[in-house]
Amino acid sequence: MSDNITWQENLKISYQIHVCGESSLRYIGEQRSGQYFVLKISNKVLLKWRELKDTVQNVSYLDLLALSAVKLPISVKPDADRVEECIRTTASIAYHQSKGLRGYKRVNFLAKTRSVKVFLNELLNVSSLQAQLNKCEEDKKELQNQLWELDNRCATLLQELLSARDEINILETEADQAFTENKELTEYIKHIEESLTCSNCSTGLENAGQPINEVGERQRRRIVRELKTQSERALWFLESFGFKLNSVKVKDVNGKITEIDYTEGNGKRTFDQLPDEEKDTIRAILYIMDTYCIGDSAYHEMSVLIDGLPRSYLIKQCRSSLNSICHISRTPGKNPGAQMSFKEELRSQIRTKIDCGDVGKQRIRIAGDGAKMSRIANFIVLSFAVLSDEESVMSWKEINKVIEMGKIEVDGHEIPLEFYLSGDYKFLLLILGMNSAISDYACIYCTIHKKDRWDMSKSEDYYLSDDNKRILHDNEHMVNSTNKFGCVRKPLLNIPITNVRIDELHLLLRITDILERNIINDAIERDVKDNLNRAPSDRKNQHAQNVVDAINACGVSFSVWEKKDANGKTSGIYDWTSMVGNEKKKVLANLPAQFPNFLDEHFSGTISQIWQCKKTQNYLNFIFLFSFLKKFHELYQILSSWKPSEDEIDGFFRKYRKAKDWIELFLSLGGKVCGYEKARITPYMHILVYHIPKFLKNDKSIKQFTGQGIEKINDVVRSIYHNKSNRHDACKEAVQALKRIDNLQNFERVPHQYTKKNTEYWTKEIFEQRRKRPRLCVDPREDDGIPPLTQDDIDKMSLCEIKDKLKELNVKTKLRSLVKLKELLKNAISLKVHAECFSVAIDVLAHQIRLRTGPGGSHIVQSTLIGVITSYPGGRGTRAREQIAWV
Repeated sequence: MSDNITWQENLKISYQIHVCGESSLRYIGEQRSGQYFVLKISNKVLLKWRELKDTVQNVSYLDLLALSAVKLPISVKPDADRVEECIRTTASIAYHQSKGLRGYKRVNFLAKTRSVKVFLNELLNVSSLQAQLNKCEEDKKELQNQLWELDNRCATLLQELLSARDEINILETEADQAFTENKELTEYIKHIEESLTCSNCSTGLENAGQPINEVGERQRRRIVRELKTQSERALWFLESFGFKLNSVKVKDVNGKITEIDYTEGNGKRTFDQLPDEEKDTIRAILYIMDTYCIGDSAYHEMSVLIDGLPRSYLIKQCRSSLNSICHISRTPGKNPGAQMSFKEELRSQIRTKIDCGDVGKQRIRIAGDGAKMSRIANFIVLSFAVLSDEESVMSWKEINKVIEMGKIEVDGHEIPLEFYLSGDYKFLLLILGMNSAISDYACIYCTIHKKDRWDMSKSEDYYLSDDNKRILHDNEHMVNSTNKFGCVRKPLLNIPITNVRIDELHLLLRITDILERNIINDAIERDVKDNLNRAPSDRKNQHAQNVVDAINACGVSFSVWEKKDANGKTSGIYDWTSMVGNEKKKVLANLPAQFPNFLDEHFSGTISQIWQCKKTQNYLNFIFLFSFLKKFHELYQILSSWKPSEDEIDGFFRKYRKAKDWIELFLSLGGKVCGYEKARITPYMHILVYHIPKFLKNDKSIKQFTGQGIEKINDVVRSIYHNKSNRHDACKEAVQALKRIDNLQNFERVPHQYTKKNTEYWTKEIFEQRRKRPRLCVDPREDDGIPPLTQDDIDKMSLCEIKDKLKELNVKTKLRSLVKLKELLKNAISLKVHAECFSVAIDVLAHQIRLRTGPGGSHIVQSTLIGVITSYPGGRGTRAREQIAWV
């Protein structure tokens, strides 16, 4: 209550509480008899108490009464529940009556008082206080006696300790003497062991009683103890080979395995009691479980079935010990989250560098990305990396503090720091306090308008000048100015914009998304033109299918489909498979060679021949697309290189104009192919031309700022969330698992190295072999197991379902009536059943007639079956002849 007293004293409100002798109500007198007191409490006090009760936790109305009425001659017992309920009811009534009162009425209402009755047995009296005081005096005397006994006990233990030290000194002297004697005896024993044979070792070891499977549990334990002693004597020679007896496993005739342990303290041991070798084994198993998201239940079942695996409780103890050294706190803000100290984690990573002899300036990259865990859960993952590692979650306030310091002290070494910010474009815009990527001023490096991004006539340093480039300090002031240039809030991190790097992985994904969308939309438009004058049943999406086949030929699973609206009908909106980074790279490298498959056969000649012959505009577009994708693939090879050459860096913008030529080639298709207009130039494309060259010159490579690391963390977190988390505290469990993986990475098994001698096999042949493997999921389905439609099934079908079924049966109709369509479907199914029966009859009769008439039997079969078919109701000779020809 000390905290409550503090805020109670700070209120400084004059409470109007006094005691009077007013008579009790009749119903109270009927329920209870005895002396009582009446507390007069003003409405103002009651309303204030109710407000404090709602805002302050673990405070009761009796506590508030005791604190407010310190000058009253009475005091209410703290366990008087009736008084507590009366005050609560009275305060609630006063609260509801005060609603809507204003001015003079409210002043009069607050001045009025309400009565609360307190009975004599609900008050603290002198006798009860005296009894409590007497009890405290008795407890004091008892504690003094215990303290006197402890003093005597300490004195006794001190004397015993001094005597024990004297005995230890005597024992050490005796041990030295025994060690000298044992040395002599050991040499004598070795001499005897070398002179004797092992023929005498087995003397007297044979079991003269019943086998172990025929005795009780008590005798079984005795036999095991005896066997332990005898086996240890029989295996005395192991130490001569450099081995130490650890355990022996034996199996009886019933198949029950018994393990005899020879280690010290061979009972149930904790993780801390294990030797270092077994601890390392358990840490390695825990690393595998965290890396591959193996649950405790799965490992427990394996440890029970498979002998030799460490017990599951040891794994849990090892995990608990690792979690105890990892301090995790809640992230600031109202959204749930978990974080580790940025400064301590950075100090831990730099300590590893110092152990390797690297005490120079360290470049730190901060990255982040969003990850969708489930339908209702989304994670935002923040991480940092030491850029000197190359190929190998935090509060903003703490990060900014380290950025401002510019250095950190680790084990006496003062390490200078330089911070970089990296991530996908949406993340960078959020951290820098800017608007979305579709806003007018979406470039994070300069103040270019989106309508001017297509202009490639500017020099390389035009957008790096003081008039056009962005500065972090200017962005902060633009938030409150009229010309915001896309700045809507203050930046979260105080990292200079010159140290902000885009992610080459997301640059690849976003630009290839545009190229992929343009190719597919162009194919769909061509299909729409081809199907314009065709019947609905004859329409085909041949061009879109050619694109799908070409992408599948690159080794990537891909498909295009048309979305359905709410009524299940076609909407005219198409969607396709979303590809990941590695699939994008495959398509970017191999798809240009597949472009001839998108066109007609007469477009398959060489580029020069077709250009000279001035073929149709479609092939000219193909030439642009082929060259366009090839050039972008060359640009991405430079961006994804760890060490690009100086010639490649210089030719990115100036010498060979690779980036500018690529954008100009993109714009040259505007008006010829949909999707290549000036407005399609995105911030990524603008940054690729005018800002990436500067980064290449300064950093020599932007591969070190790749987002593959944070994407890998997202995959690990997603696996942990779905496979190892109970969803109660998912953020904390994910951070703990990642920290354990980081601490146990030295226990990862090093796989055997394999030299790939045949380069052709690993780059081409292996993919061809995989493509030729039969796949069950794409094999034609057999309809033998599907039950046929009955009359009741057809009556329950909707109009759309009946039309789809008629389309499967290749039945064309213009009927719109539901009743007539049902009748037509029934006749079509009946005709299909008859056709199946006829096909069986054809096979049987053909075999019989061929046996009688030879090669001419087929004509007899045809004429015979025509008569059979025409005998069915509705059968016609011409249609029957067509059916036989089809069969």
